[in-house]
Amino acid sequence: MNNIDMKFIASQLKDNVERVVQYLYPNGKKVGTHWVSGDVYDTPASGNGSFKIALSGKYRGVCKDFNSDDTGFDLLDAWHKRFNIDKKTAAQQAAQFLGTVVIQPITKSKLVETQRKDDSKTKKAKPNQQNWTQKLVSRLKVNTHAMHYLASRSLKWETIEEFKLGLSTPYKKQDGTVSSDALTFPIRSEDGSFSSVNGYYCIPNVTLNPTDKNGWMKGKPQVYFTHAYRKQTKIFVCEGIKDAWIVYQYLKENDLLNDILVCSSTHGSAIPDAMTKEGFWARFDKIYLGHDHDSAGDRMAEKLSEFILKDCYRVKCPSTYASAKYHADGTIKHESEWGADWTDFFKSDGCFEEFLSLMDEAPICSTKIDLAETSDNLVTEGRFNVAPVEINGAYINCRMYYPVQTLVRKKEVDEYGIEYFSERYETVVVRSDGTVHKAVKSPAPRGTPDSERVIRLSDGTLIRSEPRPNDFGTWKWNNIEAYINGKAKIRTTSEIFDDVYNTLKKSVWLPVKEDYVILSLTVLATYVQNVFESVPIIFLNGMAGTGKSQTGIIMSKLSCNGSVIGQVSAATAARHIDAARGFVVFDDLEGIASKGGKDSGQFSELVQALKVSYNKSTAEKLWTDVKTMKTERLNFFGIKLISNTSGADDILSTRMLRVQTRHMPDSEKGKIKKLTASDFNKIEAIRQELHSWGFMKCTEIEERSSLFSDKSGRFDEIALPLRVIAQMVGNECSQELEVALSKQRTVVIETNDPIETLKEAVKNLIKEGFIRFTVTQVILELRTLLDENFGSDMTNSIPEWQRPEWVGRQLRTLGLLDNIDLGRTTFYGKRLKVMQFNDHAINEVIEELGATIELQKDPFDFCKGCSSCPYSNSHCEFKSYRLQQEQRDKIRYN
Repeated sequence: MNNIDMKFIASQLKDNVERVVQYLYPNGKKVGTHWVSGDVYDTPASGNGSFKIALSGKYRGVCKDFNSDDTGFDLLDAWHKRFNIDKKTAAQQAAQFLGTVVIQPITKSKLVETQRKDDSKTKKAKPNQQNWTQKLVSRLKVNTHAMHYLASRSLKWETIEEFKLGLSTPYKKQDGTVSSDALTFPIRSEDGSFSSVNGYYCIPNVTLNPTDKNGWMKGKPQVYFTHAYRKQTKIFVCEGIKDAWIVYQYLKENDLLNDILVCSSTHGSAIPDAMTKEGFWARFDKIYLGHDHDSAGDRMAEKLSEFILKDCYRVKCPSTYASAKYHADGTIKHESEWGADWTDFFKSDGCFEEFLSLMDEAPICSTKIDLAETSDNLVTEGRFNVAPVEINGAYINCRMYYPVQTLVRKKEVDEYGIEYFSERYETVVVRSDGTVHKAVKSPAPRGTPDSERVIRLSDGTLIRSEPRPNDFGTWKWNNIEAYINGKAKIRTTSEIFDDVYNTLKKSVWLPVKEDYVILSLTVLATYVQNVFESVPIIFLNGMAGTGKSQTGIIMSKLSCNGSVIGQVSAATAARHIDAARGFVVFDDLEGIASKGGKDSGQFSELVQALKVSYNKSTAEKLWTDVKTMKTERLNFFGIKLISNTSGADDILSTRMLRVQTRHMPDSEKGKIKKLTASDFNKIEAIRQELHSWGFMKCTEIEERSSLFSDKSGRFDEIALPLRVIAQMVGNECSQELEVALSKQRTVVIETNDPIETLKEAVKNLIKEGFIRFTVTQVILELRTLLDENFGSDMTNSIPEWQRPEWVGRQLRTLGLLDNIDLGRTTFYGKRLKVMQFNDHAINEVIEELGATIELQKDPFDFCKGCSSCPYSNSHCEFKSYRLQQEQRDKIRYN
């Protein structure tokens, strides 16, 4: 390495200054036209650092620490100071980083050329090897048939001499056969020198017993260059070395060798290790992939483009020409006779100006779109409607899509033969049929701005933007991989539902047992919500301390892409919904109440978005952040859980299924357990299984939903996902769901208005079968719906709505009472008047339920025991008397 040209290395570092400084000084930052760090050792600076590197202008690449007396120095000096190594080692490392491993001057001029060591440690030809090469050249020169073959490929003698083409001598192979007269060529390196390693081509009717019918070479794939790298800004990659020779010949004739470098792999479709390094491509402004115009060439170009971290252009020789071409006898040549490579192009009268035009008009190369997959006609010219989709969680053509960020690790070998691992992030999109897809930028005319590029998945789906990794994604790659490979073990829908139901049952307490069915089915629905046009919002309503937060947390742990947010700004909440594309829990979101107090203004925009988020067609909304005035297109669609104590306004409540929470009775407290780490591991296993279940069942779910009888109204729209999944679980689940949904229909406007709340309490009693009742029971029901201190001037005063005379007066004013006199009854020491609701009140509930009230309960049936009573924590005045009575009875019977 003593002959490394230090000036060239320093110059290369300067030409790549922005990439170099980010590698050397990752703790630094860009400030104006400089990269600034704490010092030359990249010590993090508390403020603006003193060590600066110019990124542009006449001082580009100059480094200086302004807190020392050091004069400016170049990036190579910075490299050896940064890592405290000698300058020769720094030059070696820098060359490796740049993709230019060995740099040697080959002339006395200032123009310095570089040579890349390939992984096979190819050595330059020694004098005796050069003599041997000359012998092979002489053998070719006197072989008339071989020279005629090269002439038929339009190669001139000057080109043949330039690449030292020769003819192999006879040698005996291991099988005993003798091979000879193959076309030989020494491998040419990046600095223009020839190595001692030869490649071989078969010459039809000349080569005896060829190793391959086309070409062959020993060792690992290498990069073959037609001429020396002299800071050309463009590189043209051919599929084969024979094509590289003909392209070189025309470039030389047109004096363009200093503008365009030509190279090829020595092993056909195999990609040399050097071409997988970023540094190999970073030095070129334009990269042209000129592989053959056929499916194999397309695949090779696509595969190579994955290693190029900038735009590269796909150049194809044309399959037809604008003007007709003719045989000597005057007949038109068939299209297939033109061939697919550049040798055929030039020997078939393709002109060099047309070749340059093809380069100039070449589209950007990208992963190929599978035309057989897409429903769009991508081979028809014209102007078309634009209807891109947001692919995150989408359901299109009976298939679900799930983007996931993966870490790709690959074993590499550096130019010194040392193995290491390279890593990068890659976001892919998994489809429910078990295939994996990537984002593709469709080929575009040269100069197309990035904002106008068309993006598709590799299955042809037109998408709005490149898939982004979901920060809230819950499906893990090892489970995804098991699904893709058909190894995911998925139980029946009924078995999974039972696990979800039992998990909820043992971790949260709900006063209405049918609500467990609603929540359990909701969990399953989150995994297939995009199959449906409408989904419900779950409204968890109850006083403080009734388990709303705990329920939200468990639901988020079970559901698809589940997450919980609390008191946040409207803009943050909106972006969170759009980003999560899953189940979002809004814990204690008082802002949705119609009388939410001082915070209602802050959440008004969010409430408007929530009102349309239940339906897929109305869920997209342009959102303007009032602080930054930035406008974004956000998608609010999806199942959500909202909890609060205040209720929801009349419009939003029609999009909701309400789950009531109350204080847990003493008898239930021992049944609800605090979940352990082991429990959460089981919950996570259920969630991973549900992801696979959703992908496997999405088509069946769509088919089942289409068979449901038409139901009118928004309530039936939002209930459809639960009904479909309940049907898959079994008849018993469907029946229990219908009971739960029938109870939902009696829920009226959530409000803090005592009179409106009284109406709801009456409907709840009638729904439970209490046609005859006492005012005391009505007050107990009101206490479950309103905060006990609501409406009181002082905490020790009794609110008006808790006074029996107020309740009786309002019931008569509202016209809900029958005039029948049922007298009074003594109940635990209290004389209580029994009343009866009139037909008007009863029929209103029957109309909402869509069914009759089958069982009429005794007015005192609500009191069956304090341990299980829903009113036991509502300051029930009977509780102390009943407990005393039960104690006396216990003593008496013992």
